[in-house]
Amino acid sequence: MVVADDEEREYGNAAKALKNAETYRQSGLEVISTRNDFAVLFDEGVIKTPVR
Repeated sequence: MVVADDEEREYGNAAKALKNAETYRQSGLEVISTRNDFAVLFDEGVIKTPVR
């Protein structure tokens, strides 16, 4: 299960992702972190815009 915990490169929510990751692990699922397990999320030149 992928958790969106990279607040710098995407609109992740680390606190929520941590809680979800624990729930997923307890359910026997493999947890994949966008912050720790992805070297690249988006191609170069993609800019994170402010949330509206």
